[in-house]
Amino acid sequence: MNLVDQLEALIFVTEAPVRISDLVRVLGVPEGTVEQGLELLAEKHAEQGALKLVKLAGGRRLELPFAVFGFLNVVVLPVDFRQDLFHLLRVG
Repeated sequence: MNLVDQLEALIFVTEAPVRISDLVRVLGVPEGTVEQGLELLAEKHAEQGALKLVKLAGGRRLELPFAVFGFLNVVVLPVDFRQDLFHLLRVG
């Protein structure tokens, strides 16, 4: 698994925004390497996929853009699940 995939997995499974210092500690790579990996991850999600890498509260997290959530809200999700998903993803 390459660094970008590792970063994506770590950020995806954590509830709170992940700080660069935590990523450096967990992955055991220099801060500059983590920053480069985050840039590549942001580019990857900007070009494809439904998720977006955002800076939040001193860290990074993957979020569902409002436009995608709006689509799911109207087309697919039952009401109770929509409310849970909205809260879980903190989309505003």
